[in-house]
Amino acid sequence: MEYKTFLNEPFGVFYNKNPTNSQKKELKKVKVSKLFLDPSNDISPLFNEFDPVIYINAGAWEDFRKYAKEYKPNQIGKDYKGWPGEKWLNIADIDVIQTTKFNIDSTVRKYVKEFPKWHPKIDLDNLDLHRQDTGFSITFKQQIYYINELIRHFKSAWKGSVCVRNCEDMVDYIKPDAILVESAVEDDFMDNFDTFHKPIYDIEYYKNSLTAFFGKRMCNTLKKEKDYANWSFIGANKALDKNFFIL
Repeated sequence: MEYKTFLNEPFGVFYNKNPTNSQKKELKKVKVSKLFLDPSNDISPLFNEFDPVIYINAGAWEDFRKYAKEYKPNQIGKDYKGWPGEKWLNIADIDVIQTTKFNIDSTVRKYVKEFPKWHPKIDLDNLDLHRQDTGFSITFKQQIYYINELIRHFKSAWKGSVCVRNCEDMVDYIKPDAILVESAVEDDFMDNFDTFHKPIYDIEYYKNSLTAFFGKRMCNTLKKEKDYANWSFIGANKALDKNFFIL
C-alpha cells in the first residue's frame, strides 16, 4: 500500500521561507491544492500559483510581527519554550480577543484587496493554552470561547474559511472548516476526530527516510482505520530548521 494513496487533498506547509522554484515544481507535480503560508514573508507572488491559507499565530505573541506592539505588556505571558522571541498571550482578556481580531483583519485585508478572487482562508495556531504553562490561568471553557469567537468574527467579516490547529480535545466544541494536527498517526489519536467530517490535515514528522516512515508505520496504522476519507497527510523534517516538504 503506497503512502500516496492517502493524499486525498495534497497540501504544503512552509514556515521559515517561501518554497524555492524546485520545491514549487514538486508541489505542482503532486497537484497541491492548499499551501499554508506565513505572511511575514512576501507571499503575494504565490497567489497566482497556489490557493493560500494564511498563517495566524492566534495564541502567542511574536516579537517580529508587524502587529506585536498592539498587545500590552500585561497581556503577554511566559516564553514559548523552544521558540525565541515568542510568548503566550492571555486569551482570557477581552482586549486580547479584540486585538487578535483586528490583527487578523489587517493581515487578510491586504490579500483580499490584491487578489479579489481569492476565497479568504486562515490557519489559527497555538490554541491549546489551557494545556500550556502560559503564566495565565486559561480554562478549557475560555479556550473554547476564544476559538469560536475568532471563527465567528472571520466568517462574518470575510465570509471565509478557518482551519484550527492541535485541538484534539476540543473537536466537539468548536466549529472550524478544517483542522490541522501534528503526529496523529505517530501518537495514535486519529480516533479523537471521528465526529469531525470536514477536512483534516495531518503533519507527520520524520528524521531519515520519508518513504520508509510512511510506508512502514503510517500505512500499517491507516489499514486499521474505518474511514479516513477526509484526512490528508504531509511529511515534515522534525528539526524545523528547513522548509516542510510535500510528500
